[in-house]
Amino acid sequence: MKLSKEEIEYIQYFEDTTGARVKDCVMNTDTAFIIVEPGSMGAAIGKRGENVKKIKNKTKKDISIVEYSSDPKKFIQNLFAPAKLDSIELSETKMIVSSKEKNRLIGQKGNRIKRARVLMERYFGIKDIEIR
Repeated sequence: MKLSKEEIEYIQYFEDTTGARVKDCVMNTDTAFIIVEPGSMGAAIGKRGENVKKIKNKTKKDISIVEYSSDPKKFIQNLFAPAKLDSIELSETKMIVSSKEKNRLIGQKGNRIKRARVLMERYFGIKDIEIR
């Protein structure tokens, strides 16, 4: 896993501000996608979302926070939350996800599914996610 200088600096700022333990960060021009260690979600968000608001105001980026899980099925559920997944099929390199909320899984301009693919390959070697 290789992080850019910007991502490393963002992780440091996020941890210093929230006290949450960050596992990973994926950024694009307007969004920071933060993966926090299990049990760190409450600290990451803060009371009434104060930490998220503070970081968003300072960095001028939208923030999406997801809790990591070493179980690929649980992690994919976390990545796609709050969308409900009806079923998850898993092989060594492919995952098939069924949901009635396909648009939520794909996201605007395909951003959610793209991030999910990057992170599932990074952590579990799953190169393909098919949505049914």
